[in-house]
Amino acid sequence: MSLFGELAFPQLDLEGITGRDKMQGSKLIRSFVTETRREVVAEAVEIRFGEEAGSVVLPLLEGIADAERLRELHALAIRCASLDEVRTGLGGPAPAGKPRRRRAGARNGEETGTA
Repeated sequence: MSLFGELAFPQLDLEGITGRDKMQGSKLIRSFVTETRREVVAEAVEIRFGEEAGSVVLPLLEGIADAERLRELHALAIRCASLDEVRTGLGGPAPAGKPRRRRAGARNGEETGTA
């Protein structure tokens, strides 16, 4: 809104009029941003590992409100080799009974979370 308003009315202080600086610190806006970040993490998991995986991860994200932690989880969801790695990163247990296998290119006994 500010961008288009400035184009139409360059002489007006639209950010001051709308109270943008006050809105950015509001609890409602922070809550909206946090919820959106959770959904982005779940969407990355869904894209990588399927719809069911995204549905499983979303409830695990509910207790996380720290923006930096959610950014880290988003990066993990994009880069990880398995859903188990995401679950471990969330602090949840990996499913029992699934053997871990080596990833192509793993060296010196390194394992990946792929099952």
